[in-house]
Amino acid sequence: MTKEPRYTFIAHPYPTQVQGCVRNTVTMDILDADASRMELVEQFERFLVSAGYYISDTETLQFVVEEEHAPEVNYSIEGEWTH
Repeated sequence: MTKEPRYTFIAHPYPTQVQGCVRNTVTMDILDADASRMELVEQFERFLVSAGYYISDTETLQFVVEEEHAPEVNYSIEGEWTH
């Protein structure tokens, strides 16, 4: 294992005009270059929680196999949603 991070997740604070509001940058470095995909997902879940997102005990991040003929959905902000 090396001291240099293999992966880094960073959450930068958003600008605020609120006086006295503490702004933090949350950084998580993963040093293990051989981390499995599931280990990385677990670490990313922990990162999201540390950045302020709530993930309940019944929720997980996961990879989902899309059906071969699933319609493509465009979530573009510029245009309308299409299916």
